[in-house]
Amino acid sequence: MLKSKWMLFVALICILPLAAHATITRVIGLGGQNTEYMVKDASNPQGWPQLISDWPNLAGAEFYEKGSLGWDFHKAYVNFSLPNSSVVQVSLDNVPGVSSMFFGNAPYTLSSPTIYNLDSAATNANKLSLCWGMPWNGMKVGAALNIAQHSYEDKLSPAHKMSTSLIGINLGGSFLDNKLDAAVGFETVSTSLKPGDTGIGEDKSDGSMAINLAARYWWMYNETMAFIPNLRILSMKDGITHASGDKESAATTDIKLGIGYNWNPVENSLALFELGADIKTTQDKSTSAGAATTVKLSSNSLPYWRIGFETRIFTWLTGRLGAERSWASESSDEKPAQPSAAYSQTATYLGATACWNRLFLDVQVSPGFFNNGPYFISGSGSGGMFSRVSLKYNFSK
Repeated sequence: MLKSKWMLFVALICILPLAAHATITRVIGLGGQNTEYMVKDASNPQGWPQLISDWPNLAGAEFYEKGSLGWDFHKAYVNFSLPNSSVVQVSLDNVPGVSSMFFGNAPYTLSSPTIYNLDSAATNANKLSLCWGMPWNGMKVGAALNIAQHSYEDKLSPAHKMSTSLIGINLGGSFLDNKLDAAVGFETVSTSLKPGDTGIGEDKSDGSMAINLAARYWWMYNETMAFIPNLRILSMKDGITHASGDKESAATTDIKLGIGYNWNPVENSLALFELGADIKTTQDKSTSAGAATTVKLSSNSLPYWRIGFETRIFTWLTGRLGAERSWASESSDEKPAQPSAAYSQTATYLGATACWNRLFLDVQVSPGFFNNGPYFISGSGSGGMFSRVSLKYNFSK
């Protein structure tokens, strides 16, 4: 049964016509998620809310493979058109819990609470997101709101209680004939936890927040070429104060600076290149009995670069490929070891885009598929044909 479903899915792709400007799956297939700084795509409003006005009358869904856990229906959204060319997107995701030092990326359970996660940017949460944008006086303006909440309480003695909530705001604008896209975002996570085994007192979040700045500029060299300098600055802190008075915190600053190249060599084709630098530092701090211990971690990519290409293969199909590579260095001032490392790392991507009437389909091929082939040939059960699928329905008249 599973084999026949996959063969039907492949056959469906082979009879679908071309789609353009699709989803985050398309962006990743052109060289990783940060390729969104060099392309104009329906996924752009995730970073720049004002650009939602370019994508009215859409509905979509995101799916991805979670390894041995199977497939996850990750996100659903609808873009509603309003008067004055305004567009509002309502989206829901099902990533469990609120990402913070308290609960990581999973909901709290009494048997295995997650209490430390350096990926503390609270964007990974089971949340409601609202995004609005509109043209205004030759510019574009927009705003986005993210809301999430998770709580638990029982009547045991002593009782277990926990609650966590997230609120995030992102403001954006496009200026200079809409060549400059800029956005600033702020998120905060508020948490409290009273595990029953402590008897008294509770753990509370301590200044858990994130600030994000992003900008890109489209410098049109000619009708088919554009240079796109881009900048991203993320500053976030995740902190916890325990009932005992001990404290833990992780403060991260991540700065990315790149220059991209967007080229349309022929009709219905796109080639990309980006060269940049990524400088990231994290400071872990713990305080116990009045004594503080601080460890600084550095992780830099000097430089990173990416390439991507997509083209129409037939009138009903577009194919794409991409790759990103970085020369990374890591160091820590933790004593006495003070470890350091340097290495290169490469990621490659392959995907396709298709549509059928108003239904658009994006797929990303699993890395191991071309190595192992279909299961009925190789017998390998390491993964399916696709690692990510996006659907988009354009219901414009």
